[in-house]
Amino acid sequence: MSNLERDRLLSDLEFERLKNRSKEPHTRATNDGRVRRKLSAWLKNIDDVFFIIQKLPENQLKDVFSEGDIDKLYSIIGDTMKIKNYYPPALEQWRDELEKKETEIFKLRHGAFLTQDFHGSISYSKPLIELIQQGKTWTEKELLRELHIDPKDGDAMRITAKQLEELAKFGLVRKEPEGWKWVERDIMHKHA
Repeated sequence: MSNLERDRLLSDLEFERLKNRSKEPHTRATNDGRVRRKLSAWLKNIDDVFFIIQKLPENQLKDVFSEGDIDKLYSIIGDTMKIKNYYPPALEQWRDELEKKETEIFKLRHGAFLTQDFHGSISYSKPLIELIQQGKTWTEKELLRELHIDPKDGDAMRITAKQLEELAKFGLVRKEPEGWKWVERDIMHKHA
């Protein structure tokens, strides 16, 4: 095994299984568990990384980090704050900017739902669908909040409501008194 392979956090198999998530629940759960443990172990060393950066002279660190590494670290920070919905007080503005950015992207991608009599193909929000598939009952505001989209933005609310109404026409979701819920369908028995 080369030094390069030993230095990698994920094996080739773990990487491939994470990239192309298995439909087989046991394989997916096993790989997810391994990957989470490796991520947790990496994070346990973050204090050492912090200490090294604080103590080594800058001229020795300059060649260790590439600009690409800094971009990835910045992205990791943004993604983890979004996952935990935690923004240190000094970074509250970051959350607001992220929400504005996510709101604008959402409206640009799915704005066709605001158009009357739209002809052609239309793109549903995959993250919206994945959220509602989790089995919980959601209001439009809760869905938008979870997607880090401003729930007070009227267009974003209308786009979300229209997508849910269209999904309901296909029998994929249903409106309940508390909100929208994914409809579990037994396709195998209906066609048998």
